[in-house]
Order: sequence, then C-alpha cells, then structure tokens
Amino acid sequence: GEALHLDVSHVITAEPGQYDDLGLASLPDQEAHQGPLGGLHTALLHLSQNEPKSDWCALVSCDMAGIRREWLAALWQARTAESRVVAFGPEPWDTMFALYHRDLLPQVERRLKDGKRSMWRFIEAAPHVCVPHPDDWHQTISINTPDDLARYLKQRTRARGAGESDGS
Repeated sequence: GEALHLDVSHVITAEPGQYDDLGLASLPDQEAHQGPLGGLHTALLHLSQNEPKSDWCALVSCDMAGIRREWLAALWQARTAESRVVAFGPEPWDTMFALYHRDLLPQVERRLKDGKRSMWRFIEAAPHVCVPHPDDWHQTISINTPDDLARYLKQRTRARGAGESDGS
C-alpha cells in the first residue's frame, strides 16, 4: 500500500497565534467552543481547501506524550477502501490519536450543527476500522499539569535507563 508520510504542519488552537512562541503554525478553530469535534472540523476544512493530494488527517491531542511513530504507521496500514476513520479502540476509543478521511467533513459539519459533539459516537457512526491498542500504549500520558509533566519525565528517564527507546 501507500507509504506513510507525516507532515506535521499545523496545530489546531482556540486562539490565532496561540503557539507562535514555540514556532508552530497554528490554525484557530473555525467555530469556538466546539471541543475536539470542532478541532477535527478545522483540520478537515484546512485539508479540503489546502491539501488537494492528501485524503487523510492524523489527529493527535496536544497533551499526549509518549506516542510512537509506529502506532501511527499501524493505523495507516489498517486503512481500507471503505474506512473513513481508523482508531485504536473500542474500549475506550482513542479519538484524539486517529486517522480521519477528508470525506467526513459534511458529517462533522452536520453533527456540529445538531449539537452532537461526541467523538466516540462520531467514530461509531462512520465507516471505521478498530485497531487493537498497542502493547506499549500504557506508556502514553496526558500532560495537563506540572505534576503530570514530572511523572512523564520520571517514567521516560526510567525507560531510557532500562535501555528502551521513547520513539520520539
């Protein structure tokens, strides 16, 4: 099949220029306060308007640390001609580390208009492929506080001391 090519080009943000100090190109939400589905809407809209050769968008939460490139490659390899979402799941669905097809834009817009913003319900309503979580998925952590960051750095130091690679 087609090889995985990663081009991290934009971070979806609540406000324009929110991460300019980090040197990251940002796209502000098209509609404020719509949660992750609003972020997906912004990403798919950008893809449809600016990336004519790309059919897929990888959505990765900004607070997720410890992710591995091979996990994204596993999702990429699991795509089918019919699938429009490829995600780890289903207990729970990892909606913020998943692949979404450009064809989903009308469904996203309809759900936003109807106030239906549940990402896992969106996945279940779309043609999807469920990929079992990788064995080392437990190494991910959401970093939302200084304590979360300290815990992640401690875990990462331990893993490196044991000779493991963190994949980043």
